[in-house]
Amino acid sequence: MEDKKFDAGVSNTPAHAPLKIFTTIDYLKFRFDLDNNESIAKLNPIYKILGVKIEDAQKKPGMNGYENTLKLAPGISLWYGGNATKNYLGQETCVLELKGEGCREFEIRYSVLHYSFEDQVEEAEKIRCAWVALIEECLHLDGKCTRFDIPTDDMEGIIKIDELKEKLTKGEYTTKMKHIEETSSYEDKSNMADPIANRDYMLQDVVQVNDSKNKGYSFTIGTRNHVQLCIYDKKAEQNNKGDHLDVKSWIRYEVRFYHDNAENNILLLLIALEDNKMSSFIIGCLKSIFELKESVPKDARHKYRGKTWDKWNKLVSEGEKVNLFSSSKNMSSVEISARWLILSAAKSLTKVVVVLGPEISFAEILTAFICKSLIKFNKGDLMEVNAYLRSKGKREFESVADVIRSFYIRPDFSSEFSPATVDLLLNKKSKSELKKDGLI
Repeated sequence: MEDKKFDAGVSNTPAHAPLKIFTTIDYLKFRFDLDNNESIAKLNPIYKILGVKIEDAQKKPGMNGYENTLKLAPGISLWYGGNATKNYLGQETCVLELKGEGCREFEIRYSVLHYSFEDQVEEAEKIRCAWVALIEECLHLDGKCTRFDIPTDDMEGIIKIDELKEKLTKGEYTTKMKHIEETSSYEDKSNMADPIANRDYMLQDVVQVNDSKNKGYSFTIGTRNHVQLCIYDKKAEQNNKGDHLDVKSWIRYEVRFYHDNAENNILLLLIALEDNKMSSFIIGCLKSIFELKESVPKDARHKYRGKTWDKWNKLVSEGEKVNLFSSSKNMSSVEISARWLILSAAKSLTKVVVVLGPEISFAEILTAFICKSLIKFNKGDLMEVNAYLRSKGKREFESVADVIRSFYIRPDFSSEFSPATVDLLLNKKSKSELKKDGLI
């Protein structure tokens, strides 16, 4: 069978007719831990979703501490190998990176692979399904999101570039972030070192102004250690690259999540995608961390009380504010897991309970899930559990085996599984087979 051909669109440009306010995912990075007996083949389900073949990838020199890079497709790469990039348990890691070009390439490939010309499906729905499939699989394979960028594009000139520069110069804005960098020189920072290789990099707390008609204007708030907002003249940046676009104006407001903030908030992005509310979420992130004001009040310490600029309200009117900071502050990995269960997995669990029916007890269903997961429970999980228990003044577990034993002394731990539970949740394995395989 002849392979399907793929033609990528222009990097970072919409694949369909521009909207007044256009939102998208423009950068995604996931890091995966590899056990001693695993390799990058662990990501085979992800390669399938991406529409790439690992054997066709181009091998390139390593970067950011990794010995090797595989170029899977334009803008899509995999970094792997090297002692400097091992995690705290000594396991090797690998990183999947989708740049702006790679994000558009992925959307096109997914559409070609999963839909035909006869399918009456809108492009926006195809793109939504693509990102749900990819992010869900990355999380299913225990990937940790270390960065994602979600821009809001004003391509109708709701706010003109000169108006924006004047507002920012006068300080007619409020923000929850402190670090500010202002410059007209566009810099591609997508290849900045991964946190494993370089943990200490952050923006300097300075303001730099350098006006240039060619490279355009940019204004950055925040740090690469947490959350950033970069506002810049996207049209000028594209023209500088030689991509002369037939648009009057294109100002990009790009929210970038890094490290723990990326890991925490990728869950909210996934939930928004599942609920078909991606645009509302992306605009809401922008709305939550930044606001342009009508003017600066005499008492500058109370700028937040000033009237919000009407044009800004128009720009972010479709977004709902999101709490991006308190949820990611001082949150342990156990709390993140609990949040994931509540916000996302709960719906999937409900579907399983409904399908199995009232004759199957909640205890049996929960036991089946636990039996399937215990084989993956490792020393890293033990460390996270004990860290949480220690913070609450509770007894810690001595070993992974101690954790497993704790389940089988519980009176509510189901001792037998019905055929329906085995068929749906345990891959046809009886409890005796689970014991044989070391699951229980």
